[in-house]
Amino acid sequence: MKLSSRRSASKDLDYSTAVLKAFAPPILRGSSDGVRLPFLLLAAIGVGTATLPATAQSEATTGIIRGTVRGPDGATVGGAHVLIQHGETGFTTSVRTTAAGTFARTLLPLGSYELIVTRDDEGLMERLAGLTLRVGESLNLDIALKEVVADEITVSTDAYWTPATEDVTTSQRLSDEVIEGLPVNGRNFFDLTLLTPGASLSQGPDGDELNISGQRGIFNNFIVDGADFNNSFFGEQRGGQRPAFTFNQDAIQEMVVINQGATAEFGRSAGGFVNVITKSGTNEFEGTMHTFRQWDGISSEHPSGEAAKPEFERLQYGFTLGGPVKRERVFFFGAYDEQDALETKQLVRGVAGPANLARLDRFLQDRWPGLFDDEFGPIERSDDNRALIAKLDFNLSESHQASVKYNYTWSEQENGTFDVDSWGLSANGIEQNYSHAVNLSLRSLLSNRTSNELRLQWAREHRPRRYGGPLQPGVEPPPQPPYQVLGGRPFPDIAMDFADGFRIGLPFFLPIGADAADERKQVVDNVSTLLGDHLVKAGIEANRTGIAQQFLGFGNSRYIFDSVDGFISFMEQGNRYVTCSDGTSSAAGVCPAGAEITGPVLLYLQAATVPGIPPEDLGKQAFDVDEVALFFQDTWQASERVVLNLGLRWEGTWNPDPLITPRDTYFAPYLDDPRFPSDGTIPDDLDNFQPRLGLVWDVAGDGSSVLRLNAGSYVSRIPSLVLAGPRTTNGAFQQVLFRSSAASPALGPVPPIDEQIDGSDTVPFLPDITIVDRDLELPETWSFGAGFERRLGRGVTAELSYQHARTDELFRFVDRNHPNFGAPFGVGTHPGGGGGINALNNTESSARSRYHGLTATVRGRDAFDGLLTFEVNYTLSRDRSDDDNERDPFTFRYADPTNLGREYGWSDRDRRHQVAGYVLFALPGEVQFSNVFRYLSASPVSESCAEPGRRAAQPSDRICAGGRILQRNTLRRDNDFLTWDVRLSRPFTVGPGITLEPVFEIFNLTNADNRLDASQGSLLFNFDGTIRSGLGDSRRGQIGLHVHF
Repeated sequence: MKLSSRRSASKDLDYSTAVLKAFAPPILRGSSDGVRLPFLLLAAIGVGTATLPATAQSEATTGIIRGTVRGPDGATVGGAHVLIQHGETGFTTSVRTTAAGTFARTLLPLGSYELIVTRDDEGLMERLAGLTLRVGESLNLDIALKEVVADEITVSTDAYWTPATEDVTTSQRLSDEVIEGLPVNGRNFFDLTLLTPGASLSQGPDGDELNISGQRGIFNNFIVDGADFNNSFFGEQRGGQRPAFTFNQDAIQEMVVINQGATAEFGRSAGGFVNVITKSGTNEFEGTMHTFRQWDGISSEHPSGEAAKPEFERLQYGFTLGGPVKRERVFFFGAYDEQDALETKQLVRGVAGPANLARLDRFLQDRWPGLFDDEFGPIERSDDNRALIAKLDFNLSESHQASVKYNYTWSEQENGTFDVDSWGLSANGIEQNYSHAVNLSLRSLLSNRTSNELRLQWAREHRPRRYGGPLQPGVEPPPQPPYQVLGGRPFPDIAMDFADGFRIGLPFFLPIGADAADERKQVVDNVSTLLGDHLVKAGIEANRTGIAQQFLGFGNSRYIFDSVDGFISFMEQGNRYVTCSDGTSSAAGVCPAGAEITGPVLLYLQAATVPGIPPEDLGKQAFDVDEVALFFQDTWQASERVVLNLGLRWEGTWNPDPLITPRDTYFAPYLDDPRFPSDGTIPDDLDNFQPRLGLVWDVAGDGSSVLRLNAGSYVSRIPSLVLAGPRTTNGAFQQVLFRSSAASPALGPVPPIDEQIDGSDTVPFLPDITIVDRDLELPETWSFGAGFERRLGRGVTAELSYQHARTDELFRFVDRNHPNFGAPFGVGTHPGGGGGINALNNTESSARSRYHGLTATVRGRDAFDGLLTFEVNYTLSRDRSDDDNERDPFTFRYADPTNLGREYGWSDRDRRHQVAGYVLFALPGEVQFSNVFRYLSASPVSESCAEPGRRAAQPSDRICAGGRILQRNTLRRDNDFLTWDVRLSRPFTVGPGITLEPVFEIFNLTNADNRLDASQGSLLFNFDGTIRSGLGDSRRGQIGLHVHF
């Protein structure tokens, strides 16, 4: 459609007069022939028409206006004066065209613009109005100057949607109108990333992970206002899955998700780049207020009847406010949002063995009266959240702009660790997260052709994980400070039963104190300059991330029993109780001749320091990771129809030194053995050169058909959590003590649950060791993409795109001392006492993945005379890999480490069919209707060889009699996902500039079950940091009120 910006002649004249008096060249301020300004304005301002801007994602926080100026004869005009004014703040800047008639003004704030282009000595002028600049866009204008003649004052811009003729990427762009207008359950705008083609969720070690274009969730890069918004320790966005939201949704100006073909400016990711821009103040005082409420009274039961009707309530409320401190100079913006939520889960326990659950529940209550009375009853979970933004923007001069922003988040989920029907109340903690961040930026026009942007960030995030569960009567806590503050020793992490994996006690990774922190210091600087048809940009980025925490994993012990009866007998008959292969049992720990010990304790793990290291230092460490990047890119207008983007990015990572010098570790005697995979250090990675290439061809020359090609190398981070274990679990600082019933004749009995092995008296004999391979590399993805986009009508386009991503040097965890390797470092190989190494957990770069995705998209922007904005996309993908472990160092995912070829199969992320879409539609009577639709087909799971057609509980179940190994992930889970969310609203004007908008939303309108499925096998051997299983949320309603003023 054509959007017209028509004002009255007098208003247009007043506006232009003020601008031109201050900034215009002599032709418009007056001249020697006595021509007056009013006459020239009336004579000069004609109809200015520009093609729709091309949305090239070339700037992280700003946009670019560039173009070519021509005279009436079509020849380019050098030395023309280009005046650019930002409509919202009045910021005005100017540049002159080069000898070739080209100009570029980079680092412009987002919003609406007007341009006045003049040639001083030739009486030529043109004016363009109604231009809108979005984040990362480059408005490429072809401007024809006209001689000054009298004409009607009318300004209009063809602004209907056409394919982007400079964008080499494939991206999903969501404006503030779309973000505000769509139904979002919980108002967490990050959920809108799932509208991106090829985006899905998979269960990760700390909750759901966002997977984009077949990549691990830890490989995404989240950027907010140009600053890194990632938690480098866990490898996810700041806050991870814990906060319900990190910003007031009304504070978001725009969000762009690049899922393919990012230019050299963007790095540290092989997945998607999620770029978020928050709003700023303008010359007008504006704001919003909102309140939204959900409760069980407007929700539904699951149609399967497997779960009770939910009991919950959620209340959200907040505001935004922005405006001028000094008009056209200083502006403020603030936003606050808060959530109070409570939900009761496990109203019905969906377990395979209800009789076993009842027996366990009775035993716990009889054995420890008053401590486990509500263990397997309903569990009440809170989900409280606060988020604050405060921002100041400064127009320092025509050439300089500055910004400073503060962001605070806080969240708490009581009993928020696990949501699993077979796990008890005590197997939960109090999950907290809070963060502070300060961002500063300075944007400067250095010369007519050159500009510079400087961005600084300091951020600190805390993720304390407290515990309020039962304590063992009369038992002293372990000596570490996080345990000491509990006032006693919690029950250990105890799991039992293959079918249901019942679990009670303190999760092995809790507690984590409030002093645990991830601190980031970031400096980014880039320079852009126009050289003829080349817009060249180069920059540097430096990150220092400091990690400090005390991770006590297994410090309070972990037990895994084969059955409920085995656990009860162990408690009643003592810790020497064993079960035997002939079906007998013994309280003395001895089986009859010819029989072997089989249970009941399958696994006992305890973390402890080694003799000479204070026990209270268990798991304590602090270290820095330094990252530096350099990039160079050239956006070349090779012809009127072809744009090339050529770039090169280099990244270097300096990893922390070992906590203990390698020659002083337990594994020092093996360092000279060529079979030992590590030199005891964490290698730096400084050879990451990443070329990038993108091409856009405007086939017809009118923007109606566009062909895009892109290719490049993308290197990802490795989360620092992966590096923490090798620094401490080295046999010279701390060790993991292993016991089991089967190993008790050699290692001694498993300790009772109220006792532990004394690590200060236990010289390492067969410790688990964690190391980093000497050849560890950062994962590298080569991505290749092609797409063709065609305009179907005014405001409607269709696109067909293909992407292939091949990732090598993926990190994985492999036990290089596995018996199938011959246990080369096992019992008898260590010179100090005849011991050796138990599991040698090596972090190595030996995994790979391959992704193919074909996407069809139809989208409309303000189509059908502005009534409809929509997008729908379908992706058919094939995603294969041989390891999908996001960052869980406690789990080996393979069946046989000597035969990793059988691991190559469908990835855990392989959602074969993906559909996503949204519609915003204006109904009669000013009623606004919108909806979001998403569908994901089921993800794969491995088959058990002993039970064909049934899923494997653990990787070893894929090993058949005779040694044959089934390929990984040949079955499908019952976890396909469908949601249809709808929203109805109607604004009412109640005063000058004030509207009230009642809102009604329904989430999961079809009431689909949306089953949640644990990422790996049996719940019995689960080592995830948080997990949900069972049914997803049923149909829920929400009412709200939105106020605009």
